[in-house]
Amino acid sequence: MSTEQTNLDREVAVNQVLQSLDDEILLLDDNADDFVLETVPAGLSPEDLAGAVSLEPAQPRPAAASEQPKKKGRVGRIIRRSLASIGTLLLLTVTGRIIRRSLASIGMLLLLTVALVFGAVTVVCIGPSEAARDLFVSTMMETSALKFIPRIYFSEEQVNQILAANTAREIDDISTGEKVVVPPPDQPDIQELIIENVSGPTFIGKMMIVRDPSRLFVASIPTYSKDKLGELLRKMVERTGATAGINGGGFSDPGGYGKGGMPSGIVIENGKLRLGEYTKAVIAGFTYENKLIVGTMTGKQAIQLGVRDALSYGPAFVIDGEIVPITGTGGGLNPRTAIGQRADGAVLLLVIDGRQPDSLGASLRDVQDLMVQYGAVNAANMDGGSSATMIYNGELINHLSIIGERYIPTGWMVR
Repeated sequence: MSTEQTNLDREVAVNQVLQSLDDEILLLDDNADDFVLETVPAGLSPEDLAGAVSLEPAQPRPAAASEQPKKKGRVGRIIRRSLASIGTLLLLTVTGRIIRRSLASIGMLLLLTVALVFGAVTVVCIGPSEAARDLFVSTMMETSALKFIPRIYFSEEQVNQILAANTAREIDDISTGEKVVVPPPDQPDIQELIIENVSGPTFIGKMMIVRDPSRLFVASIPTYSKDKLGELLRKMVERTGATAGINGGGFSDPGGYGKGGMPSGIVIENGKLRLGEYTKAVIAGFTYENKLIVGTMTGKQAIQLGVRDALSYGPAFVIDGEIVPITGTGGGLNPRTAIGQRADGAVLLLVIDGRQPDSLGASLRDVQDLMVQYGAVNAANMDGGSSATMIYNGELINHLSIIGERYIPTGWMVR
């Protein structure tokens, strides 16, 4: 190719560049981070530019030692952040979907459970078995929080009729203690304390047998008030230095949310009448002769009979060896607490577990049968339900209902 032709080709190439970039040439450094724009002075002759512009492919500028790692590092960070964002988005999407499905499943399960329970209760209440109906109504009405359930199906009059037909008979008798012979303090086994397991078709529990009745006494919180918190039985046992203890009399517990600070009925503690001077109630109390007195009386009458420690609840189960009649189912199936005394002076303390899969609870008839079986000549029911608790050597030895240990105002202690 001639020199003249070569110069012509260069001139054509230069004109094309100048026309496309409008007197500016965009020079891209492939190894740089940014585009660099260099301005070509206007008026530069094609010959002058031809010397600067080669038709040969441009050679890349060698990268500085630190430029390539910087570029790779920056790209890597961008990729990692993008992948992390994508991963987080996917995780949130999947998690949200799982949560929604889980909540929907739980809601459906709860709905089915409620429907099944409601259906079962309906069958029991309006079904053909009056015994099952009476047992259910009695069980619910003995609770603090679930009394409303029977009233969904029955009027107040019907509920009261069912309760009256399935309970212990109310009596005005008072035991004399004549059938009890208190052992002398020097008897070899006088300090014996035995705990036995008891059970029935619907319950399990503990029977504590205390040979020396003088070891029994009432413990109570210092002051009474509905707004005041009661005391846990284990703390009561610890505070009084007792070896063992069970919960005692009833207390104000509206809707099952009572604080356990206000006892009901009668409380006599260490010879002092603390509550119920003119209140008439079924009491169980020890005289200064260490005999258990059971019957319906006022607090003032109990003091006149020489009672040193007493609590009230009821009903009475046995009075001077005579079994108090119980009709129908004898109440519902619930946790129970009871106290009694044998003819040899030994004290019987009974606590029945309830409202649990392995122990639904006992009826009043069940408790009476156990007391008679263990030889009680005087016995009475104490507050039960979620309060039913037995402590021995600082440890809880029965199984509480789902509520757990409750705050209570009174308890029976064993020195």
